[in-house]
Amino acid sequence: MKTKTIRVLIFSVLSLVSIILISYILYNNFKDNVSNTSILRPIAQEDITTVTAEKVTYTRNEKLLKINKIKLKLDQQEISELIRLYNSVPVNRIYNVNSISGSISFGVTLLLQDKSEIRIQYNSKDIFVTTTSNSNSKKYKIDQPEMIVFINKLLN
Repeated sequence: MKTKTIRVLIFSVLSLVSIILISYILYNNFKDNVSNTSILRPIAQEDITTVTAEKVTYTRNEKLLKINKIKLKLDQQEISELIRLYNSVPVNRIYNVNSISGSISFGVTLLLQDKSEIRIQYNSKDIFVTTTSNSNSKKYKIDQPEMIVFINKLLN
């Protein structure tokens, strides 16, 4: 009889630990999704004070790698389309990252009236967004196939 009581106690403890662990995982997942919805706040064109865009190419001669930055002039229609695509990124396609990987082939910086900054960078495979306001900077990878097509048109 004592063995049965110990088994029930062990089962109860394991069940409680499992419930706590599952609750912790679900809470952290929910917390990350909520923070993603607010970090990529919608941008209105009138909030933008400056747009700077660059195409980046890399050439190697002998042992040196040369980085060439070519300024791009985006017209109002291209800026509007970039904003539309940025604002349409679904929450489930935004991923927190610690760093930006790969060689950047395109970058655009949007300076906003509130002195914050949004950088959109593309490495020929993935799109990264860096948001900076005050001294707070966060990096995200976004899955936005339409934006990749748009950027590739700008680069060609």
